[in-house]
Amino acid sequence: MSYEAIRSWCNKFGQQYANEIRRCRRRIGDKWHLDEVVVTINGEQYYLWQAVDQEGSVLDILMQKRRDKAAAKKFFPNPQNSHLLIRGTHNRKVDHDAKYLHQAIGATPACAILTVEVKHSPEHIARSAKLTIRFATLEVQVPLHHIGRKQLKPVKLQVILAQEENPPQALNPISWLLLTTLEINRFEDAARCVK
Repeated sequence: MSYEAIRSWCNKFGQQYANEIRRCRRRIGDKWHLDEVVVTINGEQYYLWQAVDQEGSVLDILMQKRRDKAAAKKFFPNPQNSHLLIRGTHNRKVDHDAKYLHQAIGATPACAILTVEVKHSPEHIARSAKLTIRFATLEVQVPLHHIGRKQLKPVKLQVILAQEENPPQALNPISWLLLTTLEINRFEDAARCVK
């Protein structure tokens, strides 16, 4: 195999391959969130910054040893005003009769139906979807096998479940489990988080 053969293959198939990758790539959402987390690696403290869109896709990651205080003040002017809003997947143990997160929020009565516009993505076609909204305040327990279990305390979070009851035929129903530190006292608060 020669360099010339590889070059000719790149000229012949390269653009087609690049176009296919671009076509299949997930589209970036129009709402972005910035998150700062302190992580410890080999006993050293690092600052991890993540830019995430509303679908939970990580757009960019930056890890640095020193915290840029000016940038932190710009993005996080007051730690009390910084809140968490993430999509949950793990069925964590909670302080509830149902014992686990998915069962606890599923047992909560539905409060309303919300119509949302779903953008086209590899998982969904563009369409309107009617989502049943449930929300509750739950205390998420520290995982049993967590290495720092003794130093950690349970976390009280607002949990929102947005679930499509009757999706169009041949489509998977939408089911979004959201965990947040924002106050969720009524349907409008939950709808703002879902949108």
